[in-house]
Amino acid sequence: MEFTAPHNGRLDTLLMETLPEFSRHRIKRGIAGGAVRVNGVVAAKAGAKVKLGAFISADETIFPPAADKRRPLPAPKIPLEILYEDDDCLVVNKPAGLLTHPTATRLADTLAGALLARYPSLATVGENPLRPGIVHRLDENTSGLLVFAKTQIAFKFLKRQFIGRSVQKTYLALVEGVPVQKEGVIEYAIRPSSKNPAKRVAIKRVLPHGTEKREKKSVREAETRYRVVESFGKRYALMELKPKTGRTHQIRVHLAAIGHPVVGDTLYGSRTRGIRQLLHAARLEFIRPNRKSISLTSPLPHDFRLFLKKLK
Repeated sequence: MEFTAPHNGRLDTLLMETLPEFSRHRIKRGIAGGAVRVNGVVAAKAGAKVKLGAFISADETIFPPAADKRRPLPAPKIPLEILYEDDDCLVVNKPAGLLTHPTATRLADTLAGALLARYPSLATVGENPLRPGIVHRLDENTSGLLVFAKTQIAFKFLKRQFIGRSVQKTYLALVEGVPVQKEGVIEYAIRPSSKNPAKRVAIKRVLPHGTEKREKKSVREAETRYRVVESFGKRYALMELKPKTGRTHQIRVHLAAIGHPVVGDTLYGSRTRGIRQLLHAARLEFIRPNRKSISLTSPLPHDFRLFLKKLK
């Protein structure tokens, strides 16, 4: 990974902004191990001062992960819908209700486990043994497209695209109410909730580029473009969403922040009960490791289509 420092700051802080999935502790270990260079020189200290415009290169694949002997439990009975596969990667259509990867308390019945049962070599791919081959993720109750790397070289290639925000992701969501503006951009920053560790909170003000460093380290800029595809009276709207950034719960948080939570998403204020959150990763466009682009689509799942049919 290579980038130019967007502002003055500590080296480890700049890397945390660019590699948000890495902890500060892990980034410090990587710097100590010689994985980071500033203007071509191996960085000596995590707290080194870096100036605006400095060229930073980091081999994130050799950042030492924390020791963890746990692995996803193979799940050969979970069906897989593979929409694309080559020697480098595969794209899976994840159903709602299935964890992408294990959590601290749940190792069984995950998409990662289902893939490991069929592709044992995935166990050596990625940054974390609990996330074999996983380049990005979807929430448990979100359905749709997920790409997995089959080799470490492919993992690094694909990961850079997600970090560089060049992957085009399109989601469909049914929301409560109808936005006044039929299209627009939501730019609220996001931080963890101080009351509920499973929840995120939108900061309802735009953070000008480069000012995140003056905020708490947990605050992350986030941007989601949206368009109303269809409205159903004043009660519901089908929306197309294109997140530029990839923060945890980003679309769900942003839609709730503008007063239109995803139907069924009770964590973020939906009043609709008896159905999962109707959020679907419908389209994914990226560059394969063979340097050829690919665009894939996933139709709305049955429960989503059934709910829409009842509204018409």
